[in-house]
Amino acid sequence: MGNQNGRPAGKAPSPEVVDKEVQVVSLRRQGLTWDQISDRVGYSSPSSSRDAYLRASRRVMRDDLEDIRNLELDRLDVAMSGIWIGVQNGDPQSVLLMLKIMDRRAKLLALDAPRRLWTKDTPPEISVEELSQRIQALIDDGPL
Repeated sequence: MGNQNGRPAGKAPSPEVVDKEVQVVSLRRQGLTWDQISDRVGYSSPSSSRDAYLRASRRVMRDDLEDIRNLELDRLDVAMSGIWIGVQNGDPQSVLLMLKIMDRRAKLLALDAPRRLWTKDTPPEISVEELSQRIQALIDDGPL
């Protein structure tokens, strides 16, 4: 039985396919979009480039994926340091950007694993004041 690429299941990809996938991974590491990668490598659509990236990702060694993850974390650190003064000064736009960066970091590190802390019938009891204090403590501690 074949897979979605018309290749028998379990059969190694051809050297040409591997070469294209290596190009996709390299270009993605450089920060190119799926559209840009499709144009450069010759895929018919951005989703084809993304599919190639995902196939390659399943085959690369964990160390390589860890390098990519660390690169993305470094980029998030740079972004956070660029807005940190605005966050400390209470600039609403900087605070929103900080929250987006924090969300991306949590997703990248799988920090938001599902777990049930309470039921819908028993919401947590936390005051607005306590929540504000926790947020201020995060701000006072500085960038990650």
